[in-house]
Amino acid sequence: MITQRACGVRRLLGVSGALVLAGAVVLAPTGPAGASLADLPAPTEQELRSSINDLDPEISDLDPTVDELDRSVTDADTTEEDDGETVVTLASDIFFDFDSAEINDAAADRIRELVGDIPDGAAVAVHGHTDSKGEDDYNQQLSEDRARTVAEVVSAERGDLEVEVEGFGETRPVASNGTADADDPEGRAKNRRVEIRYDS
Repeated sequence: MITQRACGVRRLLGVSGALVLAGAVVLAPTGPAGASLADLPAPTEQELRSSINDLDPEISDLDPTVDELDRSVTDADTTEEDDGETVVTLASDIFFDFDSAEINDAAADRIRELVGDIPDGAAVAVHGHTDSKGEDDYNQQLSEDRARTVAEVVSAERGDLEVEVEGFGETRPVASNGTADADDPEGRAKNRRVEIRYDS
């Protein structure tokens, strides 16, 4: 039997048969009395409209999820001016997997887009930063590795740029890392970043 959740129109079938929905044929066994689709009365226009309306709330429920994804992409990088420098900040949580310095193709593509705005022949500094969780030496190495990964993408896309790479570990936070008594996950997330800096 086709369930209401599966097709949203169970009541139109009465007994199981075949249903054409969005151009696809959905098949089901015949009913207990051996009834087939040919034995069923044709649904009225009102019944069809009612069934479609029943699906609308489920479709609407997808919208918040799509919005969440949009925000994630938007929050992946920010660009601002800082004392004559343009600073492009890449959120490590979006560009990198946990404890990793590797980036996927989509992240690399975004970096390539961002460096298109850098003036020809500019000197570019790529700085890696972490939060304060973990050992100092580990965080220092991770910040250097992530900065190096970004710098490689920048250099491959823009061979005219002079690229310098440096990692600062947890030594230059831009937000609170929290305390022993009260963690600050949002602040730590802001501290996990890679910055691309160049003269405006």
